[in-house]
Amino acid sequence: MIIEIIPFQEIRLQNFIYNGVEEDYAAKLDVRSLAASYAKMGISFMGVVDDRLIGMGGVYQVLPGIGQAWLFVNREVQKYRGAFFREVKAHLDKIIAKMEYKQVNMMCLKNSFEANNLAEHLDFKKQMDFTLYVKTGE
Repeated sequence: MIIEIIPFQEIRLQNFIYNGVEEDYAAKLDVRSLAASYAKMGISFMGVVDDRLIGMGGVYQVLPGIGQAWLFVNREVQKYRGAFFREVKAHLDKIIAKMEYKQVNMMCLKNSFEANNLAEHLDFKKQMDFTLYVKTGE
């Protein structure tokens, strides 16, 4: 089974199951609509195996020369970890070169070993910890 990186196709989201760990902040979100929004803001892709969507990601611009990477994967990625890391890293590198970004950021929850491990395998370097403050409407 070979991982294929394809352009983002919103129609494929209906079959994507995000099964992060219970403490995972993203598990509380509608990841499919979030991914669709991110995809519209930049260059995005999907990773498929035998026509099954196992992950998606991309990069969008936040400031001139600065991009924000995003990535959602499901547990099936574990079966293809090495190949997945290589394919996604190569694809992100192409996006960064094409858009001429000087810096690309990726945020991960501090207590999410899997997300932090993935970021490190994709050659992102930890810069700082931060605290997220949220104001909700009533």
